[in-house]
Amino acid sequence: MWADVAIPSGMEMLLSYAVPPEAGDVEVGQLVRVPVGSRKGVAGLVWAVSAEKPEIDPGKIQFLERPEGWPSLGPGWVAFLAWMADYYLASPCRLAGAALPSWVLEMLAKGTLEKRSAAVLRRMEMEIPPADPPPLNADQEAAVRAVLAAGKGYAPFLLQGVTGSGKTRVYAELVRRTLDEGRNCLVLVPEISLTRQTRDAFVRLVGERVELFHSGLPDGVRKEIWRRALSGECRVLMGTRSASLLPMRKLGLVVVDEEHDSSYKQEDLTPFYNARDAMLWRARQLKIPIVLGSATPSLESRELADAGKLTLLRLDRRASGRPLPSVEIVDMRGSLRDYGAPLLSPRLREAVQKTRDEGGQAILLHNRRGFAPAWTCVSCGETARCPDCDVALVYHRAGKVLKCHQCERLLSLKTPCARCGGTEFVPVGFGIEQLEEELLKWIPGLRVLRLDRDTTAKAGEMERILEAFRNGEADVLLGTQMVAKGHDFPRVRLVGVAAADATLTVPDFRAGERMFQLVAQVAGRAGRGDEPGEVIVQTHLPDDPVMRFALNHDYEGARALLREDRARFGYPPFARAATIELSGPRRDETLDLAARAAELAREGIRRRRWEGIEVLGPAEAPVFRVRNRYRYRLLVKGRESSRVRTAVQIVKKELKLPKTIQLRANVDPQSMM
Repeated sequence: MWADVAIPSGMEMLLSYAVPPEAGDVEVGQLVRVPVGSRKGVAGLVWAVSAEKPEIDPGKIQFLERPEGWPSLGPGWVAFLAWMADYYLASPCRLAGAALPSWVLEMLAKGTLEKRSAAVLRRMEMEIPPADPPPLNADQEAAVRAVLAAGKGYAPFLLQGVTGSGKTRVYAELVRRTLDEGRNCLVLVPEISLTRQTRDAFVRLVGERVELFHSGLPDGVRKEIWRRALSGECRVLMGTRSASLLPMRKLGLVVVDEEHDSSYKQEDLTPFYNARDAMLWRARQLKIPIVLGSATPSLESRELADAGKLTLLRLDRRASGRPLPSVEIVDMRGSLRDYGAPLLSPRLREAVQKTRDEGGQAILLHNRRGFAPAWTCVSCGETARCPDCDVALVYHRAGKVLKCHQCERLLSLKTPCARCGGTEFVPVGFGIEQLEEELLKWIPGLRVLRLDRDTTAKAGEMERILEAFRNGEADVLLGTQMVAKGHDFPRVRLVGVAAADATLTVPDFRAGERMFQLVAQVAGRAGRGDEPGEVIVQTHLPDDPVMRFALNHDYEGARALLREDRARFGYPPFARAATIELSGPRRDETLDLAARAAELAREGIRRRRWEGIEVLGPAEAPVFRVRNRYRYRLLVKGRESSRVRTAVQIVKKELKLPKTIQLRANVDPQSMM
């Protein structure tokens, strides 16, 4: 027997090995040790097994080793990874590297399998409070019945429910029914910040242990959860994007909460997979139901529902019976002239103070990190820029540094101006640190907690901040988009959005959709308890139609407008898209290769006489230079996904690249940045 083995170390191709008699039966999904070049005992995953001998020189035949005690991850799980590798145009080795934790590979290479840690097991024990879930209301009951009526087999649903409508109650009831049948459940959430709150809600509603899996957990806990998922002991697993890759056994239900969220798509490194879409395929493979939920579904998911490929379920009223919060616009076009305060209008300041004085809490959203987005020379007006990237450096007053948000480089505030050598600078523009300073200046004694990437860099800080706010230790939770996602704080009466239109300035065809989702989602954090909620939105574009739809909680109106634009210009959901990015240290060389890539893609399309598919570019990426590498992009789009991906594969196969040039192919990109 022969085995094709994926080496999870960045290799692009499978390697073939002979199976020695002492290894016994080796199946797809088996973890093995193999020689690679001069290295011995390299960890690998069996991707395929065959009795047919590959074309290998007899003198170069090498044998795999099957370590004792290591379980097989299963042919079905490898088939899932293989589909992802094919669809997202990534090598099997990279998928194996993304799906297999580093500790598994390290132990496998050593040939040892660590015993379970008693200390970790004790730390993971949780006390389950008495389960006394509230009764389902009529809409929730109808949604649960619809999913259960589908019976056994693949059944995809889109649960569209306004903020506060009780989607979590529906998920929990479905989880409870699935557990009663002896099957396990996977629940995905988009952000680490949501895992603890959602886990606690599930524990109360289901009365069952719920395991968490995400990158913020200690290594020992992640090891144990991985083992429990593989053994089938993990009955309810809740996690972020990476949890979708776990080899979970006896899976009977998948839930993807906040399905619209772009965090489900991995965009920063390969493989560029979307956990939501991958789980739809996995549910079909396992013949189980899957529920996607959101108050503001993505245009793609809602289009699938209208086409009958997802069954649409609706929750159009808040579970509490209270109305959605009222929304008020503050026109900021004359803010400097009228208010004398650059970021907070008097109306929003007064609302924050009143909320604090009456014992309520407020959430304020400003989706821009740092104190100021620009650090400008007084002498010549030049803005300080990262020497390695085509972006302005952000001034962080808290650390007294200038930071590049592309490569994370830090520069001293005393760095002289690159143009004139001047040493006197002023901050220009407004970040979240400045908003915090302004709040404390205008409302003495205000207790403020800030939630952004800078305050949550240390492990556990995100949970600590959210728990402190939930316990009433602060009057205001000030944050970036993290605060808009699914949080449930009953004492929040006021939500303020400092610059609602900032997202619209991004050069991305999804900008309008993202702005609507952000404003609608953060507005939904208000009035979830016994007191009515209020939302104040500051904007320089008060007449923007998408903004108006967001303020009126009008998803259908926004969708109709955005849908019309997408249809006119041939963007998703009316087409499928992929980007090809080439980056290199020399601008002209990279551009020449990008132009050649576009030519190859167009030639391949012409040879096949395909219509309705086009190649745009090459063009400079919105952030043109990152880490001293110039970036050019192609956009391939058309109605059929298979043709779009084939055009990209032609480029990957036929374009000859020097070692200095990198090519990244991203199927179904969520961001054009």
